[in-house]
Amino acid sequence: MWLGCGAGCSVLGAGATPAAAQTETPQLVAREQPDLGIRGKISLTAAYGLDLDVFGEVLMPGLGETPARIIAVANAVPYPTVYVATPRRQLVTLGFGVFQRSELIARYSRTRYAAEPASIGEVVNISGRGPLVATFSTCSDTTIEGGLRHYFKATGPSRNYVNLLYGRRSIEAISARMTGNFVDSDLGAIRLYDAATIPTAAIVFGVTYEWGRLGIFVEGGVRWTQKMSRQDDDLRPLGAEVINNTGARIFMPLNVGFVFRM
Repeated sequence: MWLGCGAGCSVLGAGATPAAAQTETPQLVAREQPDLGIRGKISLTAAYGLDLDVFGEVLMPGLGETPARIIAVANAVPYPTVYVATPRRQLVTLGFGVFQRSELIARYSRTRYAAEPASIGEVVNISGRGPLVATFSTCSDTTIEGGLRHYFKATGPSRNYVNLLYGRRSIEAISARMTGNFVDSDLGAIRLYDAATIPTAAIVFGVTYEWGRLGIFVEGGVRWTQKMSRQDDDLRPLGAEVINNTGARIFMPLNVGFVFRM
């Protein structure tokens, strides 16, 4: 009896062990991957984009009168009327991560504005009355600015961000040759704006798609540029300084490019 009980007990004990093991199996705890972010990393981007004009005029409506002639600019002349091809801009940006999701950035960009003749009003003299046509000079600008780029998330292939930028834009002088289509209606070359370096600021939203060290991005936003430096010396003898009383410009930049991060 003692041997049978012992054997039976040993058998029961052996059979109970797997069941207990099944009920007591520990659950694996999932570990979150650390958010490595961009702190301490360097980024270099090269982009090509457009500057879409939202607001800004080259000339304002006005009337100038001298003993020899009267000139009238009938309507505000916006930049897209003068510089008919949408300006293409080249950009290079260098960034350094100072926080997990933010980096300081420095940006250099350049563009060139090509003009075509534009009808801006009319000219009147003793010979008659006719349209006044202005052919504006080709103009280039160079912009150097700095700021902060903040990513809304710092990991994964897709990263949304916002750029906050402020800097200086150097713009070449702008002049125009103003002519009519009849005798003594040629006003000659008239200076309108001096070369100047003026403040500019922008807020730009974008998204990158990155694989390893390389990626592509697209971005767009709003840019403000202070009004240019007036040059009234050639307009003053015509009594037409008022047509040069223009203000700030507002752009919508739209850029696409590549990013290299290390």
